Amino acid sequence: MGAAFEELGWEVTSLDVDPKANPTILADICSWEPLPKFAPGYFDMIWVSPVCTEYSRVLTRRPSKLEEGDRLVLRTLQIIRELRPFFWAIENPATGLLKQRPFMAGLPWHDVSYCTYGYPYRKLTRIWTNLDWAPQRRGQAELPQQGAAV
Repeated sequence: MGAAFEELGWEVTSLDVDPKANPTILADICSWEPLPKFAPGYFDMIWVSPVCTEYSRVLTRRPSKLEEGDRLVLRTLQIIRELRPFFWAIENPATGLLKQRPFMAGLPWHDVSYCTYGYPYRKLTRIWTNLDWAPQRRGQAELPQQGAAV
């Protein structure tokens, strides 16, 4: 997602625990403390794509560890509250269990499918967001042209 925002002229700060992702900030989000380095309101947009493994319906080789997934998403929600971006979004597979977790209840969301945007596969995705936005078909979608996103 960061590359798409960069193409539109946004300054992107990325955070990931995996060095292969080449993030701006190499850290575990559960232990990362954004304050005081990033003041509330510094980011125009925070886009989060938490690991979906524990919420996956195809996880059959072992029991899911929902508490681990929840810890990650709850920390994400805490950071969004602390940093108070103008916009925020959290994406995860629409077929997964995240949508059934009590802390996600009441958050506005939209379901989108990758095939609608030109990908050769469906991948139904749920995006929880405070954006006043409705998914559009490829070629119709518009994003703001500049800003700071994480």
